[in-house]
Amino acid sequence: MSQTLHPHSPYSLAFNANELSARWIKVVESEVPELEHRPVYQLRFEFACGKKVKSARVRATAQGQYQLFINGVKIGDEELTPGSTDYGVQIAVQTFAVTNLVDKNAIVILLGDGWFRSVMGAFKQPNNFGTHVAALAQLEITYEDGSTEVVSTNKNWRVGTSHITSADLILGQNEDRRLINTAT
Repeated sequence: MSQTLHPHSPYSLAFNANELSARWIKVVESEVPELEHRPVYQLRFEFACGKKVKSARVRATAQGQYQLFINGVKIGDEELTPGSTDYGVQIAVQTFAVTNLVDKNAIVILLGDGWFRSVMGAFKQPNNFGTHVAALAQLEITYEDGSTEVVSTNKNWRVGTSHITSADLILGQNEDRRLINTAT
């Protein structure tokens, strides 16, 4: 069970994995692209709330790095989320309060290599934790009438490439700004 550190804190001490109904969305490539051609992927899901929202929070993480958007607003001020971690041992999950953003919704996750499969270490080797990036997110909504709804990553999310045509922590990033989806 989650335990909030402070009523206004976006952080929880811990959570039970059984609290998540979300499923990993793994980006499956026919073959792993060469380092200079690894794009940032865009995962997208749209839905509408049919009732007045009392509160909402989203939990997210990735095997790779992610940026999360709801209705075009970037969630959190962190970069390179979820941060450097030993993916074989643990993956940090971030929790954000998003009550004021939830209505008719487009949830977008930009997903890149990050520490999961970027070039790193003294020998600058790629794919240190795996060859395919993945994301996990769960939006938990409580309505004014007391009912709840959970929107989670699953097979119904659309997956495609983003305007970031290549990205690596060491090798840098290339973008084609003509490809930006204004709904991000």
